[in-house]
Amino acid sequence: MKPNSYWDDMNNVRRAIEQLLEQEGVAERDIPLFLTKKRLMDAKLGGLLHRFHGSPIEIVQMLYPGKFSITDFQRVPNKYWYNKEHRVQALRDYCEKRNIQRESLPLLNRAYFRKHFPRFISVADRHYDSKFYQWIIESFPEYTFTPQEFSLLVGEDGQVCDSKEEVVLHNFFIQSLPHAKVKRESVRFFNEQTNETYIPDWIIEQSGQKYIIEYFGL
Repeated sequence: MKPNSYWDDMNNVRRAIEQLLEQEGVAERDIPLFLTKKRLMDAKLGGLLHRFHGSPIEIVQMLYPGKFSITDFQRVPNKYWYNKEHRVQALRDYCEKRNIQRESLPLLNRAYFRKHFPRFISVADRHYDSKFYQWIIESFPEYTFTPQEFSLLVGEDGQVCDSKEEVVLHNFFIQSLPHAKVKRESVRFFNEQTNETYIPDWIIEQSGQKYIIEYFGL
């Protein structure tokens, strides 16, 4: 048993972790993948884990500040990706680590991540309706992108559509309803019971009324 407040001393924390790494012959670059909850519990370091809210990530980031990004770890805390700042920082860190420059950002699509970093696919699916360009634009506000860079389909008013059929429908709406406000995928609805997000294709506002429109294809 360790005395009370033993793990409040960061020297004790550092000594325990470094001893564990040395015993197992773990190189510094492999620390995020090695240092899991199970590993710490097996090493009888449950008290240390508890001191850092059950998060090996907090331990590593305290001992090695700025050395690792969240994408280096095997798992992230529950609902970590629900935080916009976390998603933005993760994508920026990923690109910085791989020296991905501005001109290459539009190439980061589903096919790219399926090959190079599949973990990001579920993030884009859940939080960006599978639209990687939205994540990129959100994460790099210092850059201006054009729809053409992402090979996007756009309506006459510049709003992005998902298919040629939706472009036809969108243009029809804005031409037929000149006094209405036609917005593409502008609102995100969240169903807490099913833990699912729904984004309708269009929301049209006219004469004080709102209409939700969903296109299911032909």
